Amino acid sequence: MDLIDSQSSRVVQKALDGLYERQKAISGNLANAQTPGYQAVQVSFEDSLKDAIASEDSAGSTFMQNPNQMKVTNPLHFVSPGEMVGSNTAGSAQIERSQFFYGQDKNGVDMEQQIAALAKNAGQFDTLTKIENKMLNSIRTAMKDS
Repeated sequence: MDLIDSQSSRVVQKALDGLYERQKAISGNLANAQTPGYQAVQVSFEDSLKDAIASEDSAGSTFMQNPNQMKVTNPLHFVSPGEMVGSNTAGSAQIERSQFFYGQDKNGVDMEQQIAALAKNAGQFDTLTKIENKMLNSIRTAMKDS
C-alpha cells in the first residue's frame, strides 16, 4: 500500500480541487455583482466525488487511476478551470447558473449569499488542509520511527 497515494489522500486532494473551483466561481460572482444581466455561478462537486469514491470501493481502483483526472460519466457535467464561468464543457466541477434576478438590471448575484458561501468554502478548505497535514505528519512520524 502506498501511504502517500492512498484513497484518503486522493479524496482529500480532489475535494480541495473542487473547493478551489468553487472559490473561483464565488470570486467571479462577487466581481460581477454590478454587471447587468450577469447570472451567478454555483459549483457542485460533492455528488461526483461521492460517486467516484463509491466506484473505487466497489471496483477496486477504477476511481482516479490518474490522480489528476476524475472519472467522467458525462463530459457536459464538468467544467475545466479556465472555462468555468460562462461555459459548460469538460473539467472538474459541475456548475449551475442562477435563475433568479436581484435587481432591475437582471443581475443574478445576491451579495449576502455569496459572502456566506465564501466563508463556508474557506472553512471547508481550511478543514481539509488540516486533515491533509495530519495525514502527512503521520507518514513523517512513521518514517522517523522506522
